[in-house]
Amino acid sequence: MIVMGGDDRDGVVFDDPTFLARYAPSGTLGAGSSAEVQLCRDERIGRDVAVKVLRADQSEDRDARTRFLREARLQGRLEHPGVVPVYELADAERARPWFTMKRVRGITLEGVIAGLVARDPDTCARFTRARLLAAFVQCCRTIDFAHAQNVVHRDLSPRNVMLGEFGEVHVLDWGLARLSDPGERTRANEEDDLSETRPGQALGTPGYMSPEQALGDPDVGPEADVYALGVMLFEMLATRPFNPGSTTRERLDLTIRGIEPSVALAGAEHDVPPELARVIAAATRAHPGERTRTARALADAVERFLDGDRDLAERTRMADALVIEAKAALARDDGAAATSLLARAVALVPKHVEASTLLSRLLLEPPREVPPEVHERMLRWAEGAWRAAARTATLRYLFWCSFIPVWIVMGFRDPPAAIFAITTLIVMTGAMGLVAAGAMRGMLGAVVSFLAGTISIAVFTQVFSPVLVAPTLMATHLIVYCAYAAPIQRAMLIAVALAGMGIPIVLEELGVLAPTFVVDAEGIHVLPRLVNFEPRLTWWLLVMGATIAVGVPGVIAGRVRDALVGSQRKLLLHTWHLEALLPRDER
Repeated sequence: MIVMGGDDRDGVVFDDPTFLARYAPSGTLGAGSSAEVQLCRDERIGRDVAVKVLRADQSEDRDARTRFLREARLQGRLEHPGVVPVYELADAERARPWFTMKRVRGITLEGVIAGLVARDPDTCARFTRARLLAAFVQCCRTIDFAHAQNVVHRDLSPRNVMLGEFGEVHVLDWGLARLSDPGERTRANEEDDLSETRPGQALGTPGYMSPEQALGDPDVGPEADVYALGVMLFEMLATRPFNPGSTTRERLDLTIRGIEPSVALAGAEHDVPPELARVIAAATRAHPGERTRTARALADAVERFLDGDRDLAERTRMADALVIEAKAALARDDGAAATSLLARAVALVPKHVEASTLLSRLLLEPPREVPPEVHERMLRWAEGAWRAAARTATLRYLFWCSFIPVWIVMGFRDPPAAIFAITTLIVMTGAMGLVAAGAMRGMLGAVVSFLAGTISIAVFTQVFSPVLVAPTLMATHLIVYCAYAAPIQRAMLIAVALAGMGIPIVLEELGVLAPTFVVDAEGIHVLPRLVNFEPRLTWWLLVMGATIAVGVPGVIAGRVRDALVGSQRKLLLHTWHLEALLPRDER
């Protein structure tokens, strides 16, 4: 293998007279185990060229000479921008054969990866992921062309790929290349080529050669180059070796056993996009028949990712612009517009951190002022709550209406007052039923249902007095409505309820109404005004009233609690979904 750098170095002067008649050596560009590359000036044309010449200590080695000449011929027949063109091949009978080719400048992919590993600022800035992937696609296209000419490289590695300053990508060192078609090898007089792989002999670069190469398969095909390309793609992205072996033997053993791509990817320092992880996995299967079939298919797969990556860049630019607009909307307190803009930004780039953070803040944190649309929805919710309270009150008063026959049996002391109280109870129960059915909506329905209940209880004070049974009924009545009322509304409800209990007491004190209870030294005496207190029935009424007075508030409180817990649960679930959808930047 020849390492070709961009800087000239002093080298051995090549003294072939024919060579020196045209070329003026000026240094060594690279050297390998069997050949070296000299930088020379072509005096006839006036350009710098690279001259590859067989090392002096290899000039008597028939295998080395055959391999050298075969490399020149194979490289010369590959007329492709990614293959360094061969200009001239010296007579094969010369003591040290040589051939001239274009002088390429740049940095090897191996040098780029080393710079990325070292986090060199210049290398990181110049060789972005997009640029490296574009270069990799060019490399794959070059190898695909070679395969179309029945040439297999067999020694692909990052050190044999040169990246030029102007976007050129060259595949170097075709010294181990071979014709994959036996018939063509025969026509090319390569049947006696001793450099051909013998069974059990592994040729290539450990860590990049395919498992079949490592086993010494003499008939490796294009799949071997695909494997090496897959390994190179991994190392470009992960900036770590695909094969972690520390010695040649260890690397060969790992290759033969097979390296699981998912294991190698799991240890990668840098994130490898899942699309490219799948491409790498498909290209580096241990069995050649299971790999990506061609270098062209590999290039196409990476190009599809690049097209998506370029699309992502454009979508990111659009999302950034929407975030700027959203911030301007937030500055003028237009939360609705900001939410819409940020939602569009997240739709374009789901992982856009700034858009997700701002949108989650808008959705999860309440605004300073309630928007009119939300206020309208709150009013509709409150109306539904009032109707629910009216349904509860209707059932409660229907229950009390069921005692009317009992009162009739007990007998009325003041028939007009009793008839008024019973009529009021029935009318108010009907009014609550209308509110519960939705016949009266909005604040009107809430006011009517609450006043109906309050008046009914105020009239009921004349049965057992304002200090017995009635206060419990009023308290239960107040709980139902205060559970759904705003603070100022609760104050008004309490005031009305107190008035409903206090007015009968005041009227009795003023003598407008006959007293319903008397307090003296012997105790509190309840004076029935509307009905006669038949002892046994009265005892049962008081017991049932006390039981209901204890049970009903518990039922009401439970229903309110269930409603609140249901709302809280729904809110927490919505928050959880939003946080999962729009993760906030916690920095």
